[in-house]
Amino acid sequence: MSTTFSVIIPVFNGESYISHAVESALSQTYDSFEVIIVDDGSTDGTWDILSALEHDVRVRIRRQDNRGVSAARNTAMDLAVGKWIAFLDADDIWHREKLARCHTILENMPDSTLLYHGTTLETGAHGMGSGFVVTKTLAEVYAFPYLVTSSVVVAASLAKAVGFFDESLATAEDLDFYLKCSTNGTTAHLDLALTQKIGRADSLGASIRSVRDNIEVRRRYCSYNPVFCRSQASLIRRVDQNLHISLVRRLIVDRQLPEAERVLLDAKDRTGGSPEALGLLVKIRVLAVLMQLGLENRRPLE
Repeated sequence: MSTTFSVIIPVFNGESYISHAVESALSQTYDSFEVIIVDDGSTDGTWDILSALEHDVRVRIRRQDNRGVSAARNTAMDLAVGKWIAFLDADDIWHREKLARCHTILENMPDSTLLYHGTTLETGAHGMGSGFVVTKTLAEVYAFPYLVTSSVVVAASLAKAVGFFDESLATAEDLDFYLKCSTNGTTAHLDLALTQKIGRADSLGASIRSVRDNIEVRRRYCSYNPVFCRSQASLIRRVDQNLHISLVRRLIVDRQLPEAERVLLDAKDRTGGSPEALGLLVKIRVLAVLMQLGLENRRPLE
């Protein structure tokens, strides 16, 4: 019998939480799945925990030198035999009916090639949501690409066709992957929380690097799909403006004032001389003076 889902779990130094993620995958009510776990060069007790799973015929484990989360996911996808790829990050957990719900929707929506669903940060909030499913346009994915990776199920054939995850990106690799998938397939959203995102303090999601990579991924995408970007020029401009403003704010909080001013001035055509951009420029210069006088108290400027 063919396997429906290949569950992909990358992990690095996850000894304190990997067991919970794996247990949530193995506890699924839908049983046509395999679990592929790739240890990306952990230096803690992660591999010992994974080795104890070797007796389970549903689980395959691999170990590689540390090359990043994208490389770990790609290694797992190369091994996958399922029709669908279901991602699960090592510090997240699934509702036990996640795969069953996704399978039902994908069977009833044969044109869909990527499905994602709601996520919660609260313990016990699994299953909350309307349960409605809607198809997302490429413009909607571009404008609001907030797809939590552990909620994503994608056709294995599509993942392979777009080249998996870009291993050169430290962050925003998920955005790059989702945009390519949405360009070459049909994306649907299920309004139901079937993943609990635990998260960690060292998450890269809100970093300066993340925002820069986000900007770069979108710039590259417009080279990859210029027709879309020309047809959605106002959307592209608005998103780009918001990203540059977000980058400037993070640079200010990090007190990288010369760089914040450079980004703001370089992006003048994008920000359009907006009141928000002008206000940030004033704050940068006022803060620079206060720092020179030794009067700056390092409170973030909002």
